[in-house]
Amino acid sequence: MPRLTDGTRHLDLGYSTNVHRAERLRDVYTYLDAITVPVRERLDVDRMGIDLRLGKSLADRLASPDARRALRDGLDERGLYTFGINAFPLGDFQAERVKDDVYRPDWRDPQRLAATLAIAEIGCDLVDEGQSLAISTVAGGYRPHGDTPEIRDRMARHLVDAAVALAQLADARGRHLTLAPEPEPDTTMDDRASTVAFYADHVLPAAERRGADALDAVRTHLPVTLDACHLSVAFETPADTVDALSGVGVAVGKANVSCCPRIVDPSTNVAGRRFLAALDEPRFLHQTWGRAHDGSVALRLADLVGFADLDATTLDALDEIRSHFHLPLFGAGGPGFRTTRDETADFLGVLVERTPCTAFAVETYTWHVFPDTPLVGAFGTDVVQGLTLELEWALERLAELGFTPVDAEAA
Repeated sequence: MPRLTDGTRHLDLGYSTNVHRAERLRDVYTYLDAITVPVRERLDVDRMGIDLRLGKSLADRLASPDARRALRDGLDERGLYTFGINAFPLGDFQAERVKDDVYRPDWRDPQRLAATLAIAEIGCDLVDEGQSLAISTVAGGYRPHGDTPEIRDRMARHLVDAAVALAQLADARGRHLTLAPEPEPDTTMDDRASTVAFYADHVLPAAERRGADALDAVRTHLPVTLDACHLSVAFETPADTVDALSGVGVAVGKANVSCCPRIVDPSTNVAGRRFLAALDEPRFLHQTWGRAHDGSVALRLADLVGFADLDATTLDALDEIRSHFHLPLFGAGGPGFRTTRDETADFLGVLVERTPCTAFAVETYTWHVFPDTPLVGAFGTDVVQGLTLELEWALERLAELGFTPVDAEAA
């Protein structure tokens, strides 16, 4: 949709194209014509923003200026524009099996740095001079792949290298570029405390050792991406998270508008447990956390595998369980479960009112792995219809916060 405004600031709202499998340019044009343009048309807008998923394979195919120009022209011709790039998964994110491969290579590997900077160069050709581009990336790495102070220091040095390079690129190309790690369960930055600690204990000291210019580059070009689903899985509130990040001078550069399933009273909620167990599938990781009756996180499963086998003692100790499975925003829930979309609405309010974030991407990438459960009846699996309904939901929430399309306001 067009940019939104409340009369004093502008926001971009669109959806993340990581829902589509596209490792070749022709795949991109295929989904733009089959999915993205029909969504724009159903929303009845002349222009719509997207958060373009861009991995290494596609970046290699966009190495030439001609290919980039063709993509930019193709977006323009279809009434589309890019306000963000999802560079978190560098491999095929819609492969038959992704799981923990999504985190490879991580930020200790110079290949991640090189690929990300190449993607940033491409991104400069997809936005106009003076415009912003928010690039999301993995939050360090996947802890089971290695999580020592030395590994974190290496990741931090590469992230500082990226921030310095983006500062130079932004100055040379006249764009505002940010690289925003996306905290996620079981990554280096998997909750509020670990995110603050990684910046305070590793990133900022690494920048300080490089000097004032490097520290300024980190402050300006290395914010975080906040994902509403990830916050909800960790039972964390956006307000507390924003406060904690502000305490160490870290901004929010992109917002993923998403939600997850939640089941309350899991020891007696048989329908809810069956629903969560049915979400176990072979493509994506679905980290699953449980909250004890005293409010602490008492269960942390790396995936839904084995969830159905949790014993009665474990279940009795929990008052709620949530799983990292992005569910459509327009659905409130079904038999035995609810979604966290009310928390997502709060998330939007906090980010709009208390952060400078302008990039908002609806991110439900799970349409192709929905199980044969009441979820299908509740939400449907038509991607065009689903994305349209999700964007309408987000538009309604932002309208409640005073934001309307620029075109409509001008009219």
